[in-house]
Amino acid sequence: MVSGPAGGSEGRVGILVFWVFAALAVAAALVVILHRDIVRSALALIVCLGSLAVLFAQLSSPFLAALQVLLYAGAIMMLFLFVIMMLRRDQPRAPETPRLKRQAATLLAVFLWGLLTLAVGGATVPAGSAAEPLVSLPYLSRVLFFQYLYPFELISLLILTAIVGVVVLTKKRI
Repeated sequence: MVSGPAGGSEGRVGILVFWVFAALAVAAALVVILHRDIVRSALALIVCLGSLAVLFAQLSSPFLAALQVLLYAGAIMMLFLFVIMMLRRDQPRAPETPRLKRQAATLLAVFLWGLLTLAVGGATVPAGSAAEPLVSLPYLSRVLFFQYLYPFELISLLILTAIVGVVVLTKKRI
């Protein structure tokens, strides 16, 4: 966990950041499960994955945090949103969002940005601790591209097959 000396202000900020982003992750996960609109569920899943990235960063795992944001929240979720938009192209557009909701969302975004800035700005490595990560990038590369190469490629083929299937299913017949 990113924190300073026991009882210090950095420790309290780290705990506050943890609880805020843990609650945000759980709330977003509940929205994913309970919301009827699939686009909003997918967007809530992006928020959940981003919150998990912050939690990984607090656990001193910058590689996993970056992987969470770039791979899952970035690439895979954009692919999901693309497929969802292709499936919903014939449905009417939703009405405009009320002004109060936009203002509340903006206020929440500014609050979370400030909290994240405060947490990253006050991040320190405790004295006497090794700044060495538990798993190195070369080790992860060897494991991913040698030991798990075939499962990795099979998953990419599965995702590609799903995309082709969605395109075929949503294509209008002439």
